[in-house]
Amino acid sequence: MMKVPSWIVALALLTATLGSVVRADARTAPAPVADLDEIVARAMTTFAVPGLAIGIVKDGQVVFTKGYGVRQLGAADTVDPATIFAIGSTTKAFTTAALSLLVDEGKIGWDDKVVDHLSGFQMYDPYVTREFTIRDLVTHRSGLKSGAGDLMVFPDSGFTRAEIIESLPRLRPASSFRYRFAYNNVLYMVAGEVLAKVTGSSWEDFVQHRILDRLGMTGCSVSGSKISPRGVAAGDVAAPHAMVDGKLSRVQPVDVSVIAAAGGIQCNVDGMMKWVSAQLGDEALISDKQRQEMWTPQTLGSVSPLLTKLHGTHFRAYGLGWNLEDFHGYQRVFHSGGVLGMASQVMLIPELRLGVVVLENQQSSDAINAIMLHIAKAYVGTGQQDWVAMLGAAADQERARVAAASVDIKKTLSAHERPPLQLVAYVGTYRDTWRGDAEISLKGGALELKISRSQRLRGSLEHYRGGVFIVRWRDRGLDSDLFVHFTMNSGGKIDGMTLEALPTSSGALDFSDLDFKRIDAPPGSH
Repeated sequence: MMKVPSWIVALALLTATLGSVVRADARTAPAPVADLDEIVARAMTTFAVPGLAIGIVKDGQVVFTKGYGVRQLGAADTVDPATIFAIGSTTKAFTTAALSLLVDEGKIGWDDKVVDHLSGFQMYDPYVTREFTIRDLVTHRSGLKSGAGDLMVFPDSGFTRAEIIESLPRLRPASSFRYRFAYNNVLYMVAGEVLAKVTGSSWEDFVQHRILDRLGMTGCSVSGSKISPRGVAAGDVAAPHAMVDGKLSRVQPVDVSVIAAAGGIQCNVDGMMKWVSAQLGDEALISDKQRQEMWTPQTLGSVSPLLTKLHGTHFRAYGLGWNLEDFHGYQRVFHSGGVLGMASQVMLIPELRLGVVVLENQQSSDAINAIMLHIAKAYVGTGQQDWVAMLGAAADQERARVAAASVDIKKTLSAHERPPLQLVAYVGTYRDTWRGDAEISLKGGALELKISRSQRLRGSLEHYRGGVFIVRWRDRGLDSDLFVHFTMNSGGKIDGMTLEALPTSSGALDFSDLDFKRIDAPPGSH
């Protein structure tokens, strides 16, 4: 194991001081997970999680809800089951549930063509546009690369839903239509717009009234600006945290309202218990037929030999807003969520009438995965492993890889190789067909990059080698520094640039499919 950094020691002391902070009416852990407090404490310390909340539904009853740690690192406000977190992509199942309500009412069919509801919808190919169905919108089989279009949303960019839809034909495919799984957020936004067109109500209003309010999910909302303190202590909202340059820090939240249908709900464990109960059929929401449709494989995934060895998993697939797999002979239905500084996971094992929710205010999902595996294994009755230690060892290996990559980068930078052209030759305006413009400027003897429509995508350039520079964003919470590869035309003038994640970056933001072409005249071209 690597030497424990000082921030982990500090967090351990904080956790020890607070103990297991829990609301007064929280229940003692049920027998299968009687050791849960110990597992949570180890996971929070190992993976630097300031606070999290857990809820368990079993056989139609809420058997456990509990909050641990603090809402914000360095503050005394504690997490309880009413503390609100951003639930990220676990929102997707709310969107497919909302569409299921419309299917139950005969207003849409899963295999309706999208163009029959949104006439302006287009994809990269006329055939794909014509054949694209509502089912295709929510099953990650579009043919686009994973995360295509995300940079119109993350970080805050100001693109409207109409602008994102208008840009879809310019997103280049990475595979054939319906050929393989590739995760996509913006198409869930399109699904939300289909719902709005059919109902005459916004996705936000429909989900708020037909699902959140209908189930009595107090304090939960489709938008952070609409969170109401109904039954929730004022300010009982968790702050986002992430590792920033090696130190656990509070980070600036992102605005995901433009793709709310993909990840915009904020909720608490108390509210999510009602959602999980409805999914398990304990509360009437959608028909049994539609619930089974949501849990039916639509897009196949891959299974590693390690998953088979550890969990008896032989198939993985994506349903309608849910991941699906076999887990020691049971069907496991689950989905994770992540936005900058927050992580979540919802898990169902329908045959056991079991539902589990974990919400946390740190964007690393390792703690959640360790806790979820411990709970799932306990209820299916298989032997346990030390999931905290196992995932902690993997995290140590990743930190060692990043540290080695950082040393290599510093070694190259220390050579102080001069760029092939004078810095002024790189200055100019560059344009990507779907993301828009970027500006390279020269200030104080150094180059700066600014990508349009986002105040957070600004950073200084440092020459690396040849025609490659490194951009380090001023907003260190993004953890997405890049190589900038400049290209030259036959006349030796800079005519474009592409971007590539540094091996030390988290990869949370993917810039690799941007292809910027220079749109102004390079210096000396006339």
